[in-house]
Amino acid sequence: MEHLPKLRLVDEDGKPFSSRIDGVLAGLLYKFLKQFPSIRDEGDLTDVFEATARGIAKRERRSGPIEKVHSYAWTALRNSGVSWLRSAPSQFERRTAGGHEALATLQASYGSQEEIERDILTDELLSRLDPDEQKLYMLKRAGHSSKVIARMRGCTANAVNVQYARLKEKMQKAADPHE
Repeated sequence: MEHLPKLRLVDEDGKPFSSRIDGVLAGLLYKFLKQFPSIRDEGDLTDVFEATARGIAKRERRSGPIEKVHSYAWTALRNSGVSWLRSAPSQFERRTAGGHEALATLQASYGSQEEIERDILTDELLSRLDPDEQKLYMLKRAGHSSKVIARMRGCTANAVNVQYARLKEKMQKAADPHE
């Protein structure tokens, strides 16, 4: 993180915490980021700091002002950070390839650049065929046997094989006109 974020901490009612609590926690932000480098998202930081601020405010309402508020806040903040790391969202992020940075480096096994380019080329080539040739190509690509296609077309399986071989040759020539 190049700059320290300015966290806007609010209580359960949406009101800012006292300037005392806010100031102490703001002063601990850098130390917290060094101690917990995996908590980078500002939303996650805000959640951790607000949980800590709520705990401090609750303790002060119950027992009065905390004498060593800085030490108390650091201990509470560290505990909140550990709790967040053990929480479900944090566990999910770590278990899914180590978070956003790791996901960005993964290669697609479906819809890769090569597959997309091949699909576009195929679509372009199919658009140059007549409807009968398009249908034959699609039936063969769908896995239908020549015998089944022959029944559908009212011809022999051998005729389907010859038509399909010519169709593939025609598409190869269209794909690479330099051959």
